[in-house]
Amino acid sequence: MFCVDQKKIVFSKKLENIYRDNDIQPLCAPLFSRVKGINSFEYTCCYKEGGGIAISTCSEYIKNVCEEGLYILTDDLEKINQMHGFQKRLYGFFCKEIAITDSLESKDIYRLNIALGETFGIEKSFFIIKKEKDHIALVSIGTNQVKGIQDFMNLCSENLQIFNSFIDYFKDVGREIINVFKSEMIVPSYKLECKQENKKLRFHNFKTGNSFYLTPREYQCLESMALGKSVKETSHLLNLSPRTVEAYINRAKLKTGFNGRSQLVSFFMNLK
Repeated sequence: MFCVDQKKIVFSKKLENIYRDNDIQPLCAPLFSRVKGINSFEYTCCYKEGGGIAISTCSEYIKNVCEEGLYILTDDLEKINQMHGFQKRLYGFFCKEIAITDSLESKDIYRLNIALGETFGIEKSFFIIKKEKDHIALVSIGTNQVKGIQDFMNLCSENLQIFNSFIDYFKDVGREIINVFKSEMIVPSYKLECKQENKKLRFHNFKTGNSFYLTPREYQCLESMALGKSVKETSHLLNLSPRTVEAYINRAKLKTGFNGRSQLVSFFMNLK
């Protein structure tokens, strides 16, 4: 669940407590034990009146998705639906090998989302999109244990009915948590403008001719490491978890085109 405070996306403390108390993971334990290899679950709803909720077994991933503006847009969900003839329920894959969003003009946003998911151990996801009366429900079931894309596709195909029945189960047993999220909706992040370049820092690598934007957080992490600090020291300095610092660095690598962290840090050391 997210809201806007002084133009910054932040999380409700009440909802952070739900994540911290680990109420979501036990609800998903039956799915994870029934389908070997599946280890992440996300339940997202985009409401027509302008609200949105996102419940996930990986709250750090959701926080970073919201902060970076890499969430799926309702307009894009409608476009995907139209491409498939307005089916009641759609299925698709969301990973670096194949993504249901690759047919969209805004596919770069979702490619960054996929890279972010890999940072948090969600390498491949299976999407289930269902259009309800007052909202679009988007369910993501993911793994970092099934390596081959064909193996993952087969796994999802074999367990499609189990996935669908678990979603109904989750909506039933998790109704109280879902209602808490809905009651705290203030401003949906997916209604915000994704490309707010005035809030980002623009760079240009004249050796490669590559121009790119970094968020303030990405730049702070790189700046700290260019000063010789480790990931652990950077996380302490910026009040972030080491895993989140790693996520910012990996996203910066993706944006800049540098293959290694040393190349990336070296580039920013020369800017000091």
